[in-house]
Amino acid sequence: MNETVTIQRGTRIRCILAHSGEGVVTAVREDPHAGNTYAIGLPGMERVRSTGKHLYDVVFLNGHFSQRVPETIVRGVQWHILEGLADEEEIARLLAAHHQRRADDEAAAERRRLAFEGEWDRLQAEPANGHLTQGDDQSSGVLAAKNIRAILRRAFPGERFSVQKRSWGSVSIQWEDGPTEEQVRGLVDRFRSGSFDGSQDLYVSKKTAWNALFGGTQYLNLTRFHSPALITRAVAEVMMNIGDIGIAMPTAEDYAAGKLWDIEVPGAHGLESLIRIHAGRLVG
Repeated sequence: MNETVTIQRGTRIRCILAHSGEGVVTAVREDPHAGNTYAIGLPGMERVRSTGKHLYDVVFLNGHFSQRVPETIVRGVQWHILEGLADEEEIARLLAAHHQRRADDEAAAERRRLAFEGEWDRLQAEPANGHLTQGDDQSSGVLAAKNIRAILRRAFPGERFSVQKRSWGSVSIQWEDGPTEEQVRGLVDRFRSGSFDGSQDLYVSKKTAWNALFGGTQYLNLTRFHSPALITRAVAEVMMNIGDIGIAMPTAEDYAAGKLWDIEVPGAHGLESLIRIHAGRLVG
């Protein structure tokens, strides 16, 4: 049907892309580049040649607006032409909704800009941040790693942390015993410059005033290692809490060797998991 139906102002259309949905064609233009090759999708993907002669403006029911969409794309697999035509009143209403959405988006962007600048000024003037280095490195991890070291030294004097920039945009923090992972994460998570969005299957960057001033990193990995002494303490406390389960008191060596993974504890995780979880909650 997409290949034969005439597309005109008022044609109802649906696009399966997330930002689109159902919409209405508001304008039809001659394509000055008809017959040329269009790049579709990511760089390196196959290009397709336009066999259409027109470009279409489409306003969607959700307020989004797409301009100059090539006929090749509109008649492709992601678009479907629906029955019926929208009248001028409906077109005018949809365009008005689009303009209102655009105005709302612009107002929201201005509020975010003002909030960003206000937070920037506050962080810059905050005496508690005086020991941190300011710069222009929002995602590589170099400046973030430097300031993370400064924060951890001040927060946990005497504790030894390894803070390394493993690759571009990736910082690794490792330490033994000492503060819990939650305590460290509470101090350093602000250096994350984004996160992975599973629904879109991509990394989404987020610009913050903190990152703009003190650095950011795309990936922040925390690893807290447990010493034999801490594991021994965790084993003793776990065994005291669960009572007699018919085994001798395990040792830290048993835990390290993986000998406890298949020992079940009624109504709870396996013994190895219980010890690991409890050790993670202990401050060395």
